[in-house]
Amino acid sequence: IKASDPRLSQYIFAGCYLCCLGMVVYTTAKTYLISQEQYGRCCYVINYSVFTGFTLITSTICTRTWRLYRIFTHFDNPGPFVSNRALNAFIIFSVLLMVFLLITWSVASPYQGVLQPDGTLGCTGKSYVVWIMVLQGYCWIFILFAAVLSLATSKLPHSQKELYRINSPALVGYTSTVILIISCVLVVIFRTATS
Repeated sequence: IKASDPRLSQYIFAGCYLCCLGMVVYTTAKTYLISQEQYGRCCYVINYSVFTGFTLITSTICTRTWRLYRIFTHFDNPGPFVSNRALNAFIIFSVLLMVFLLITWSVASPYQGVLQPDGTLGCTGKSYVVWIMVLQGYCWIFILFAAVLSLATSKLPHSQKELYRINSPALVGYTSTVILIISCVLVVIFRTATS
């Protein structure tokens, strides 16, 4: 059984590109003088690209860890939920749910460009930072689930230790730490943008 579908790595790269797109729009829009109304439109691009990309990354890490967990702990019969179709469906569903949450946020509290005291533009809206933290929490569910699965996978018989090295809990721990740092940076960036 193929332990890791290469397409999953492509999903992670696509998520990284979406997050980078959001940051490029964020820095470019702050650099060039545009109106508050135009910056309000940029807020949609920033939020949608960053959070969709973040969801794509975290849900893919979760599905890859799930696949390895099922293969290593149910070696003879991993079940139907490790197929490429099932994993892709889960990732697509997770991203669509994030898009639904973003649309709900946009309708409940439309984004607006605001001129900050330092003369730069930022995004604002009702409960802006709360929404950001809720959406990051949604993504963190995937990472925490992946960490739990990785720890469960570490309890393997000695004969499967070579397979275990692919799914080291330390690697998931490093990934979780990096994502936590990125999350904190995003909260600081978005909090600064609304203050």
